[in-house]
Amino acid sequence: MTFVNTSDSSLSGIFVQNWKSRNNIEQRAIYVIEKNPKLYLGIPKESLFIIELLSEKCQLPRIDIYVILKKIKLNLPYEILADDFCLAAASICNVIKRALPELTVCLKPFIQWKTIEEIRENLLIPFRHRYKNIQCIIIDCFETSIQKPSDSVLQSFSWSAYKCCNTMKFLICCTPDGLISFIFKGFGGRITDKIIVEESGFLDLLKPGFHVMADRGLKHLEEQL
Repeated sequence: MTFVNTSDSSLSGIFVQNWKSRNNIEQRAIYVIEKNPKLYLGIPKESLFIIELLSEKCQLPRIDIYVILKKIKLNLPYEILADDFCLAAASICNVIKRALPELTVCLKPFIQWKTIEEIRENLLIPFRHRYKNIQCIIIDCFETSIQKPSDSVLQSFSWSAYKCCNTMKFLICCTPDGLISFIFKGFGGRITDKIIVEESGFLDLLKPGFHVMADRGLKHLEEQL
């Protein structure tokens, strides 16, 4: 039988060693992300300065923002993110619960409904001849998978026959030059796209004579239009 020395000095040495190891793993995770932020965060390398601005504005550590954006971009399980950043899965969950609302407050003002005049000023050249009255493009009920709820009623509301799993749906659209101009709160995956469009108030924003390019899955809106 072998006895391990558990003196204070030995324990503090192990703690320092583990702390250094954790820091090394965290620094490596940051290095990998910053080497290819488009892949891991959905942000081009030349726009990586946005992270620093968000960190200062929201008073959040840079690593927290990386965790959140990586989760949004790749939708990895908490356990994998925990291994990537050398944290516990519960810590990853807490980071997202705490910091995501702060990021939402900072970024929400950038989602703005543009007037047709503002859109025409930035209209892409291929659109200018035939699509000068385009108000927005790619209106779509974006659907993303979620963890199966424990409540059977919520399981039913969020079940998607199309995805064959529990999902949330978000109505989203953007301007022809790629800026998100409208997004509505999430609905359970069981609800139809038509009902989401009606509930969102999106149709009230449209002016007569203007055009919208919609995903082909959006059907049966003739009565509303």
